[in-house]
Amino acid sequence: MIPPVGRRVWRSTRGAATLGPLTELRPRATMSDHRLSRPMPPEAPISAPAESSRIDLSIIIVSYNTRELLARCITSVVENTAGISYRIYVVDNASSDGSAEMVRARYPEVILEKNRENLGFAQANSQVMGKIDSRYVVLLNSDTACPPGSRVLERMVGHLDAHPEIGALGPRIVYPDGRIQLHCARSFPTLWTVFCMFSSLAQRFPNNRFTGGYLMSYWDHKTSREVDLLLGACMMVREEVIEQVGPLDGQFFLGGEDVDWCRRIKDAGWKIYYLSDLTLEHEGGASKALLPVHESTETHKAWFLYFRKHHGLAYAVAGRLITAGFLLFWVSFYSIRYAFTPGQREALAQTIKIRVELLTWCLSGR
Repeated sequence: MIPPVGRRVWRSTRGAATLGPLTELRPRATMSDHRLSRPMPPEAPISAPAESSRIDLSIIIVSYNTRELLARCITSVVENTAGISYRIYVVDNASSDGSAEMVRARYPEVILEKNRENLGFAQANSQVMGKIDSRYVVLLNSDTACPPGSRVLERMVGHLDAHPEIGALGPRIVYPDGRIQLHCARSFPTLWTVFCMFSSLAQRFPNNRFTGGYLMSYWDHKTSREVDLLLGACMMVREEVIEQVGPLDGQFFLGGEDVDWCRRIKDAGWKIYYLSDLTLEHEGGASKALLPVHESTETHKAWFLYFRKHHGLAYAVAGRLITAGFLLFWVSFYSIRYAFTPGQREALAQTIKIRVELLTWCLSGR
């Protein structure tokens, strides 16, 4: 039985096509062979669409300086998705590599929103969610690709159609060389997770259920099952789930937004499911690699934002103190290695810089 929707905490404005202060919306032409319909012009009157006019899937791709990977992603979706109606939205987070211009030139059927500054992954996705009208929404990273003949997205839609109790669904996500990305199906983080990650216990004993619980690294991820968390690189969610729990939380800039969203979805009574027989390729960290050092710590900061939001201030402070203690140890350790291993100094300097910045944030909040 589908969980009751109850009181809605977020209301979409789908069909309005209204612009935020930092976005430029560019509706594109119709792709008839995939049954994509042109969005309503901004000046048109707003009316609720008939149920029969709803498409099956809205695909949201957020991009930051990943021009060629973005092109590969869109092409793989178009070439490997059939049998469902869908519409592709690309949100460009102020890229400087010509990503937006490439989308306009190569993919006129795609709906493009170009932000004037980098708003982060969560806010960029959420700015589109209020304007769409489809049965399902899938978040898709720009550095992902659907394998030839896989029909991943179509089969995910079919699985959700057959299992109305599932609120969010994710596939098996692998690196280009075929290695599994364990983050695609994992458990909710805790203070013990922080301890294991920063002490290296999780890395040293990955097959132990006690130390490898967060990534579930003791499990080969080759079987489908209900899980706590999916990876935001590819997560398909029901429209009614978004209406019930709201979109991604814009407080999370880069990382943690999928953890928070899955927590809210699960707390609302929906199941979160990992489907092992569907595979998606993911480069992993393509946009993060292009960010300044200070922004590379956002993933760690997101954990403590999640702790504060779902477990309270004391829990979040405890997490920061555990992290700070281990960071002091690792900064000292890497500083000694820097002094005695001249050939590794460039890499060690970067490692020390990142940890010092995160340590500073742990102790001062800045």
